[in-house]
Amino acid sequence: MNKKILLLATIAFVSLSTIAQEEVVNGRLTVKDIIKVDGKKSNDEIQIEPNKNGYARIAFHELRFRDWTISSDMMTMNNGQVGIGTSSMGSHKLAVEGSIGAREVKVEPNGWSDFVFEKDYTLPTLEDVESYIQEKGHLKDIPSAEQVKESGILLGEMDAKLLKKIEELTLYVIDMNKRIVQLEEENSRLKNESSNSTNNQE
Repeated sequence: MNKKILLLATIAFVSLSTIAQEEVVNGRLTVKDIIKVDGKKSNDEIQIEPNKNGYARIAFHELRFRDWTISSDMMTMNNGQVGIGTSSMGSHKLAVEGSIGAREVKVEPNGWSDFVFEKDYTLPTLEDVESYIQEKGHLKDIPSAEQVKESGILLGEMDAKLLKKIEELTLYVIDMNKRIVQLEEENSRLKNESSNSTNNQE
């Protein structure tokens, strides 16, 4: 009799353990406190708990999916901010400690530099450009090496500033080409006059 009771108890325990290992919920699951999933090892756990701001805090040592792994020392998520390799996000939505590899990056700047080609734009003289470089050691409107080292650069803003310098250089080249053509025509005219004068003297 005792053996039968022991057998029935064992079967019930195994059945309950099996049910506890897999629970399917068709619909919405609401938990008012903390959800904690413990693994076989001390570090194999996921803990989800709400904080005072109404956000859910997810604490984990390591999450392994089919093709990738996230470790707690690799990624930090807090109040809509994500840190990869760092927990110091500052004011950034995404902070990465290290390099980023991508096939393409799209930046949407607030403005562009085609105003350089407008008729009312005052192009700095090359003398002014030279004077500024001699005094400051860098181009006007472009941050110095010290500023970049301290604060970094904003890609969209820097691309617009560099384009501005390229467009200014284009205008300098166009103006220089006009002067070269004018000098060549003047030189050709002087040669012809000199040749005609020599012929007349003969």
